[in-house]
Amino acid sequence: MLAEVERKREAAAQAAMEKEAKQAARAQLAALEAQRAAVPASEMFRSEHDALFERAEGYGSLDENGLPMEDASGEMLSKSARKKLGKAAAKQEKVHAAYLQSQE
Repeated sequence: MLAEVERKREAAAQAAMEKEAKQAARAQLAALEAQRAAVPASEMFRSEHDALFERAEGYGSLDENGLPMEDASGEMLSKSARKKLGKAAAKQEKVHAAYLQSQE
């Protein structure tokens, strides 16, 4: 009987620790998303934001809209890669606009 009560207490303590860990992970993810949202789409591919957007390596030159034209080694990006990055920039533009609206 006492062993069962102790087992239930341990299970409850374990569940509470897991719940706290999940809440901390959610808070950390929300903070990261807020930091990313603060970056305009025209600046998201700059090298100073590589760590924030979890890129292993940056890009070479950027066009007038801030989209990469070259990879880090200086090779031109393919049309499909530029299209994919354009979609990511469009998504970031929406996220950034929502962020700016929430700051007002």
